[in-house]
Amino acid sequence: MSIVEKYAFHRAEQIYERYLTAEERARIQIPTSLADLVDKAAQFSNYRAESPRFMMFSQQAMALEALEKLIEGACEMSPKAGGLIWGSVAFILEMVKEDATRLEKVTEFFLDMAEKVGKISFHLNELPISSVLDICCALYPAIVDFWLKAVKYYKLLKSGGIRDRIGAVAQFNYLDKKYQILASAINDQRSALKRAKAEHRAAEVESDRVQSKLYQQSARHRELKDRLDAPNYKQEYDTAAELRYEGTCEWIAARKQLYIDWRTPASSESIRFLFIHGIPGAGKTVLSSWIINDIRSTQSDATTEQLVLYYYFKDTDPKK
Repeated sequence: MSIVEKYAFHRAEQIYERYLTAEERARIQIPTSLADLVDKAAQFSNYRAESPRFMMFSQQAMALEALEKLIEGACEMSPKAGGLIWGSVAFILEMVKEDATRLEKVTEFFLDMAEKVGKISFHLNELPISSVLDICCALYPAIVDFWLKAVKYYKLLKSGGIRDRIGAVAQFNYLDKKYQILASAINDQRSALKRAKAEHRAAEVESDRVQSKLYQQSARHRELKDRLDAPNYKQEYDTAAELRYEGTCEWIAARKQLYIDWRTPASSESIRFLFIHGIPGAGKTVLSSWIINDIRSTQSDATTEQLVLYYYFKDTDPKK
């Protein structure tokens, strides 16, 4: 909980201690949820007909449900930070329930607040949690401060003393002005919400752009790598060598004119080709692997080292 919220909470407690009895403070500090407040309001059924707006209380009050959850999640205090608001409203309703005019006024304040805050709460799930907490931390002190003033005002009216009534009358316009301050604070947070949503959308668009660029770069990188990567030419050689039965393919070594002369040219400048052909499955690949191995063995015994290069073409593999 921020320092501003703690200050608002403790200031309310101090004002209540000054103007309310211990019993009245206890009634406000009884753990009260928004649902408890709605249930409390439902008990005033005898007064609903005299207050048309009060009939909408239960329905519109639940627009504050999202705010309540956020307050309780962000503010770890005892009694609960949100409960101070709902407890104060319930306390006022109890004081004015027999006066239709006052009940109408309190209901007007509460429902207007619920409508305005509800419009903010409806969009909070579209924002990152940091922006949500900033908005809640700004709303909470303003809401607490207004209902703190309202409790004080209606308590003065309820006390019945001439001095207190004069004080209450003097505060009547001030309470309306105080609500305008609350309404202005809520509107400020609606503007903050719009800015936060715009910034969040812009951040998401930028993030998508960066991710798309990285993906395209990665795709180009993979394509380039695939083009530059040499195919595994040794795979066919190893496979063919494993398929060869011992003693096979050695027949070609006995063909002097065909193989021996090709393998050992008369000079280093001689260029000769050995062309082996046959039907598919005749054993050309296996024979080739034996020839490669034979040439390597011959080169290992030679005084001059020569390079042996080989490659297998394969029509079933686009890379080969």
